Amino acid sequence: MKILRPFGALFWIGISGVVWVDSLHTGIGTFRSPGSGFFPFWLGVILAILALILVVVSRIKGEREKRTDLWRGTKWRDVIGVMILTLIYSLILKPLGYLITTFVFMAILFYMGERKRIWAKIALAFIVVLASYVTFQHWLKVPLPKGILYF
Repeated sequence: MKILRPFGALFWIGISGVVWVDSLHTGIGTFRSPGSGFFPFWLGVILAILALILVVVSRIKGEREKRTDLWRGTKWRDVIGVMILTLIYSLILKPLGYLITTFVFMAILFYMGERKRIWAKIALAFIVVLASYVTFQHWLKVPLPKGILYF
């Protein structure tokens, strides 16, 4: 069964229209004094332009796309594992703190991806946690759960 790409693009044009209407209701403002709808409005504009480009390109090339089985080859064990791991992460984040919990979470996620070079994955998890901690805690001043480390 074949489907046309422009139908998907028309869906995204519709979504961008909803974003525009909502942005207009919340107030766009101006470039010098943007309102709360300013950013979503322009994102909707960009989305509509990209969708229109997709429609035009599809019409010019006359492309048709084959429908594929989206779920074929899915590793359900990994999917369910990530979902359970994310639930556990959300439950222990506050008591253990951001640094420990996120480091363990990232290390396990990296390990699940490919089971080679475990030390490289641990180092990468450490770098990601450290970079995110510095970015959010010190640069953006977002309070993160301290947990048992108290910093």
